[in-house]
Amino acid sequence: MGISLIMAKAGRRGINPGGSLSTQEVATVLGVSHPTLLKLLKQKKIPEPQMHGKVRLWNSADVRHAQVVVRKLHEDGDLRAKGRE
Repeated sequence: MGISLIMAKAGRRGINPGGSLSTQEVATVLGVSHPTLLKLLKQKKIPEPQMHGKVRLWNSADVRHAQVVVRKLHEDGDLRAKGRE
């Protein structure tokens, strides 16, 4: 996927210089719904990213790995496009 990620962002909690993304933002990047991403995490098809308390912090390596997994699941027919799950 030729998606480049600009990891530093301004969010509700201010500037995020560490460049971590939320699970919802990662779901959007991956083209899956938030519940689907949570299901893939629960099924251990995608490894859990670093946690900060109860919040998942996705770095660029986590996102790239998830992209590879989601692409493979799409190719194998184990995952449908967003909105058709």
